[in-house]
Order: sequence, then structure tokens, then C-alpha cells
Amino acid sequence: MSKLFKLKKAMSLSDTAKRLSASLNEEVTIADVLNLGLDGHLKLSVHFVNHARAHIGIKRSEFEAEIFVCPLPNARQEVLDFFKTNQVPFTVTRKWLDTQSDEIQQAIMKFQSENQILFCYRGVKKDDFFYQFDNSSIITLSDYYHLTMSGAEKLDVMHAYQKETNGPSVSLVCLEGVIVSDNNGNYYQVLEQFEGKPYDDPKSYYPAGGIPDDAVIVAQTDDIAKFELSLVDNEQAPESTKPSPKAENKQAATIAALCAAILKDTRTGTAGDLSKHDAAAIAVADELLRLGINGAYKQDRLGDMIKQGRELIQIYK
Repeated sequence: MSKLFKLKKAMSLSDTAKRLSASLNEEVTIADVLNLGLDGHLKLSVHFVNHARAHIGIKRSEFEAEIFVCPLPNARQEVLDFFKTNQVPFTVTRKWLDTQSDEIQQAIMKFQSENQILFCYRGVKKDDFFYQFDNSSIITLSDYYHLTMSGAEKLDVMHAYQKETNGPSVSLVCLEGVIVSDNNGNYYQVLEQFEGKPYDDPKSYYPAGGIPDDAVIVAQTDDIAKFELSLVDNEQAPESTKPSPKAENKQAATIAALCAAILKDTRTGTAGDLSKHDAAAIAVADELLRLGINGAYKQDRLGDMIKQGRELIQIYK
């Protein structure tokens, strides 16, 4: 690794392609770099040269995400009275609902089935989680931020790729705006300002339709190094050292058993208790997310693994 590479924080797409061409000993183009970013192999970033305005937010699982409970126009007075009498807030989470009495849970589900109330998750949904932003404040972004490929930024990268390969223009639209992240677990929704509106008023802004014209797509050198290292690790791992499917299943079951033990709940349950496995899976997924381990397993897979783990504990204890 060159000394100059170590000193740089980020590289242009052109320089990234040259760097990868040299390190991989094969030709790598800008189109290849963009495609690696779209496929999730190489993290791409954006440099806000002249800064940008944004809402700050966090990434939450469906279990932790805030939900607006919206009474519909035809809602009966008894529904509104129920919320007031029982001090049920109109912003809840699935985690909070699980802590309430059966009476409250059943009443809320009944009102929902009768089209008296509507559940609306706040924020931007992506797979099994939500980006939820603080719309009451505005912050300024400078320096480099990772492109999450969850919002309009993905369309911009797709458009750049099509341009490099002489493909068709991307005419798709994303209303959720550009979503970027930093290295501290914070997420940001990039904004544009309504013409003539006050600079410091949060109501003066709306989600940006794309990466600002005065911002540049780059690759941070740390991410380039991680990508290169991942290729070296894959090439050097001999076939004999790779675990067999049976061994992988055993490892997964062991991990699941440990997860179940940590959760201090070793009941095997029945078909009617699957919600307990699901709740445990969501808890484990939340912890993985908090640790920055994204996408290790889907929640349904985790639920199955934790069920297996509980069964193992029953066998060996």
C-alpha cells in the first residue's frame, strides 16, 4: 500500500479505478467501481464540497420504529375516549405495545380491524428496518459521508453507471430523498430549500431529489482497503478450510443457543408460541444492528435459529 494512499481520506472514481486496476492486476473502469457500489461490494461516499443541509436520524428495526396511530375520519367517539382514558399515546412502537396489557392490545387491534384507526410507520422503510429522522431541526453536513443506497442516491449512482456504459437514462424518481451515513451510526436525509424561504426554518426544506450538483461521488480509502482485503481473504482461503454446510448449520445452531441463553428464555414453545421466537429474533437483530453488523441474518431466519437453540438447551441441560 503506497504512503500517499494511506494519507488520503478519499479518492475520485477515476483514481479508485486506477488503484484497483493496480492492486487487482486487471483493468478496472469507473463503471466497474460504480457497479461494485450498487452491488454492495464497495462502499461509495459523497463529498459535500459546499456543505449540505439535512435532518439527522437513526436506523430502527420494525420492533423499535415509531408508529403513528391515526384515528380515521369515521372513528367513533368511544375510540378516542379509549385512548384518552387509558393514556395511550398516538405515537407508539411494537416494543411498547408488547408491554401493554392484553386488554389494551386487543382493543387496539380491534379498532384497527374495524378501520377506526390506521398504523403509519414514520420515516423511510428499507427491508426490515426504517430510517427515522428528526424533522424539527436542521444540521449542516460537510466532509465525506457514505451513500446508503437506500434513497435517491442509488438512482444517481445508477444514472452515472448507465452514462459510463452508454446505457439508457434513469428516469425513476425517489421521493424519500438522499440518505447518507457517518462512521458513528448516524443517518442523514439530505434536503433542498424552498426558494425564498428562511434559511434556519425546518419547514423551509424538503427531501432532495438527488445528490447536490456541487457534491462529488468518491470512495474513501478505508473502504477501498477493506474491499481489497476481502478479495485477498477469499482467494487465500483454501477449499479444505471452508466449513461444510453441515458444519455451518452446527455453528449456526450453537450461536442460536448462545443467543437464547443470553435472552434468558429457553422455552421451546409450540406452533402457537412462534411470536416469542419472532420477538427474540427482533431483539437479536436490534443488537446486531447496534453493533454495526448489518444483514447477517433476516429476522425470520434468526427466529428459526433461536427456536433451534432453545431446543438444544433443553437437550443438553
